[in-house]
Amino acid sequence: MVKAVHRGELVGYDNVFCAPHAMKIAALSIGYADGIPRSLSCGVGRVLVNGQGAPIVGLVCMDQTIVDVTGIENVRQGDIATVIGKEGDEEITVVDIARQTETITNEVLSRLGERLERFRN
Repeated sequence: MVKAVHRGELVGYDNVFCAPHAMKIAALSIGYADGIPRSLSCGVGRVLVNGQGAPIVGLVCMDQTIVDVTGIENVRQGDIATVIGKEGDEEITVVDIARQTETITNEVLSRLGERLERFRN
């Protein structure tokens, strides 16, 4: 889902994120039940959408992650969000995620669930 939010609107679990200005957000159908660490919440982590970084806003939920896609053109429902991989000139590696979550790469990879589609370039 892609949605416009107004300044002051609350987004996500526990209303942790309050939009500081008008924004465009995307709700991704992936969360901690799929292996996305909750410690990537609140701007620590990001995903790639249309070749650009989209920071995670609010808390990573069980089955959803909300990202800020403000300024990323042509974002539509159904677009692919890259959690680990390369899109254009941007890349997120498993090493990046391990460092952000203060763990090792094997832990990050072993937590990724069976519901996830995997693509190889």
